[in-house]
Amino acid sequence: MTLPGAGKLGLPYTTTTQTIPNFTVVTVPSNQNGTYQSGNQTVTYYYKRNNAGNITVHHYEVGQSTELYKPTGAAAPSAEVFDGTGKLGLSETFVNREADIDNYEYVSVDTSGSPGLTATGGSGQTNVTYQTGAQTVIYRYRRKNAANITVHHYEDGTTTELYSPTGGTPGAVTISGTGKLGLPENLTNQAANIANFEYVSVDVSGAPSATSPSGTGATTLTHGTNAQTVIYKYRRKDAGNVIVNM
Repeated sequence: MTLPGAGKLGLPYTTTTQTIPNFTVVTVPSNQNGTYQSGNQTVTYYYKRNNAGNITVHHYEVGQSTELYKPTGAAAPSAEVFDGTGKLGLSETFVNREADIDNYEYVSVDTSGSPGLTATGGSGQTNVTYQTGAQTVIYRYRRKNAANITVHHYEDGTTTELYSPTGGTPGAVTISGTGKLGLPENLTNQAANIANFEYVSVDVSGAPSATSPSGTGATTLTHGTNAQTVIYKYRRKDAGNVIVNM
C-alpha cells in the first residue's frame, strides 16, 4: 500500500500492522511512524504463517487398524504424519498408496476426521486445508484375490480320490484364493483320515510356490495369481494273510 505524499512534506505519517488471515506479524519496523520527507520512504512489516495442527494419514486393511504402508525412511509400516508447522491455511493433497502396498487394492477413504476437507477425487485423492486442530484421513484397502489351490489325494498309480474333508464322497480339495493373495497355506498328508491307506509321497510340481516337502509331505504354498495343484499319493496298507484250511 502507498501513502500519497502530495502536499505533506514535514507532516507526520502513521502506519499500522494489517490483519492477514493465518499470519502473525513478527517484525515491526523502526520507521513505523515518521515524517514525510522529500524522498520516498519504505516501511516494511514482516509476517509469518501461523502453525497448524498436524494431519495424520492412516492406511488400514478394511476392518483392521494395522498400518499397511511404510513411509519413505520408515523402518516399518506406520502412519504418515504431515507437520503443520507454518502451514495454517495451506492445502495438502493425499492419494491412496495401493501401488506401494503389495497384494492389496484400494477400497475407500474416510475423511470424517478432516474438517478442512476441500475436495475429493477418483481413487481417493483428497485435498485438506491445514487448520488449528489436528486432522486425520484414513485410507482402507483389501487383500487382492488369488487363484485357487487344488489338492488331490490319490491312490498311488491312479487318479482315484481317497479323501473327503466333509466325510462325503472323496474328491479334490479346492482352497479358495479369495482375499488371500500373498498369504501362506500349510498342507500336509491326510493319511490319518483315510482308512486303510498310508502316505507315500507328494507331488508339488504343479505348485511353483511350494516349499520343499518334509518327510511327511508337509509343505507351505503362497497364494498367487496362478492356480496351483498339489498331489498326495497313498497306498493301501498291508494286511495279515488269510489262511484257509481244507
